[in-house]
Amino acid sequence: MDVFGLDIVAVGGWFDVNPHRGFGEVLEETDEWRVTRNGAGAALKYWKNKSGTPEHVDFLMTSRKVWDAEYRPHLLEPDRQRMNIQATRDALQKRRAQGLWTQYGHMFIWETARQSMGDICLYESLLLDPGWMHDYNRTYTDFFKAHFRILFEEAGLPDGVRLCEDLGYRNGLFCSPRVLEELIFPYYKEIVGLLSIPTACP
Repeated sequence: MDVFGLDIVAVGGWFDVNPHRGFGEVLEETDEWRVTRNGAGAALKYWKNKSGTPEHVDFLMTSRKVWDAEYRPHLLEPDRQRMNIQATRDALQKRRAQGLWTQYGHMFIWETARQSMGDICLYESLLLDPGWMHDYNRTYTDFFKAHFRILFEEAGLPDGVRLCEDLGYRNGLFCSPRVLEELIFPYYKEIVGLLSIPTACP
C-alpha cells in the first residue's frame, strides 16, 4: 500500500484459528522448505524463500472421534490471546487517519477445514459423515463470530471484512452445489449477517 498508493488496506483480523493456540512443531527442514505441524494436527510443507500454497503432508484430525476428543473442546470459548487487539487498533486508526478504506481479513470454515483435516478427509466426510461437517462448521462459525465481535468492540470497526475461501479450482467446484447448499452456505449466510451490521460502515 505504501509503495503503490492503494486506497484499500488490510489492518488485521487474522487471529489464530487452530484449536491448540500458538502451537507449531517443525518436523523436517531443508534450505528450501520446512514441514510444520500446526495446532490442528496438520503437517504442511512451506517454501522458505518464496510464497506459495503449502503442500499437504499429513493430518491427525481424521474422524469425528478425534475432533471431539482432541480439538473441538479448545474452540468453545473466546480467547483474546488468539489476536493482537492493540496492533489491530493502532493499524486501523493510522490508516483511517490517512483517509484509506480499511479491512480485516481471514479465512472461514472451508479453508479452515482444509488445513485441519486435509482435502481427502474433508471431501469424504462431506458425503459420508455430514453430521460431523455440520458440527465442525457450527463450532467454527460460533468461534469466528465470537472473535470478530471482540475485534469490533475492542479494536474498532473497519470499513469491510474480506473472507478468503477457495471453493473450486480451474476445472470446477470441489464439491457439488447441493453439498454446498446443505453443509456450507448456511454458515456463510450467518457470518455475512454478522459482518453486514450497518454500523460497520462509518
